[in-house]
Amino acid sequence: GAYQLAWQAMCTGNFSIAKQIYTNIQQYSTTENSYIWLGVLLKIAEAEACLNDNGAKGIPEATTCLQAAVSYTESMSSQSDYCMIFQIKFLRLRLDFLDLWAVTRLVCQETRLFATVPKESNRVGLHRINNIKCWGALASRYFSLYRCHGLFLCMQSRTTLRTMSAICKRLESTIMKLLGEPTSPKTKASSYANEPKGDEMHPMIRLQKYIENADFLTKDKFVEPAVSATLLSELLEGLNRAPIPFPKGFIYAVKIPSAILRISLDPSQKHNAMSQDDIVNLGFNALPDSITLYPGAVVTIFAAGAVPRSVKKRAYSTFSRLLLWTEIKRLSAPDKTFCKQEAGGQVIKETKDDAARISVHKFEISTSHSNKFAVNMELPTIKSVGIYKIDFSLGCRDIGCGEWKLPYAGSPNTILVQVSED
Repeated sequence: GAYQLAWQAMCTGNFSIAKQIYTNIQQYSTTENSYIWLGVLLKIAEAEACLNDNGAKGIPEATTCLQAAVSYTESMSSQSDYCMIFQIKFLRLRLDFLDLWAVTRLVCQETRLFATVPKESNRVGLHRINNIKCWGALASRYFSLYRCHGLFLCMQSRTTLRTMSAICKRLESTIMKLLGEPTSPKTKASSYANEPKGDEMHPMIRLQKYIENADFLTKDKFVEPAVSATLLSELLEGLNRAPIPFPKGFIYAVKIPSAILRISLDPSQKHNAMSQDDIVNLGFNALPDSITLYPGAVVTIFAAGAVPRSVKKRAYSTFSRLLLWTEIKRLSAPDKTFCKQEAGGQVIKETKDDAARISVHKFEISTSHSNKFAVNMELPTIKSVGIYKIDFSLGCRDIGCGEWKLPYAGSPNTILVQVSED
């Protein structure tokens, strides 16, 4: 009926048509939840239609509509049995996209007014550097949403999330070229080699590829900063007026069953735990397992859990292999002091904290016929002194070699490791 027609219009980017249909059918709602849900879809359609029609001028109204859609969705999720985690995360990412878009536009305006690329030491320069990093972070968040929910979404929804991640990643590269230091062809090739491609025929990506392949960008010609800023502003305006890809899976609010994962230190291995005061000083409310060891020492953990059959029935892709991801992040490290000589001959001592270093490792797990597992495994050795946080997450590999994360019940599985030579 009219509801399916409006939803098809949303997925194909015809937000104005969807807005008209949702406005007409909302008054015929028979329940409170259906009225709220139609209100959510109406607000989204209003926001995207406003952006397509008005471009940058429509951002304030569109942001207001999307914020209302998030509030309605959270209210509906809290008052019913529906699971709206994916919907809420997707809308919040769209809000962050528009906020970051507005900041990028302001940087372009100031660059155009000053007719020079801002230095890193002033306010505009810092905004430019942080803006480039934020686009990369937003691309990672879209891909994380794809990795966490893609197993339970259709192919069109998966492509949508990969496309949004690719759009953000390409914006990061384009802004770097136009307002920052030009990257070499090797850097460009490596930056896209392992990144999600998405739908390369989508108008937003086609426009970005056209700008990236422009003659003055590929041949490293000098371009006035005002010209580069103007080109970037026009690119942003074009992206804003192009309809975004919208996932079909947004309409399905189904509760995903949770797997079970329990991580603990190997009880047969003797170890000394960190002091409770040190753990509290790191900002942990609950006290996770901890261990103190020498650099290069081996840590053995015990991983146990189960994957309900309902998870496999709900998944869109068949999987038989389970994966255990370990993310090792250094929380603190010894300060490194080095000397720096200024132009006037004065020697200044500076301290560098090399703490925020992350490494990710992956292990395959075999399961029994009852879909349960219990294994001992050795973690990668840590050779540098410091305090590390190791987070564990459960995932799977489907028959198409796609790797996904599985939701699991219980508290986060974290182990603290203090590497010391004392």
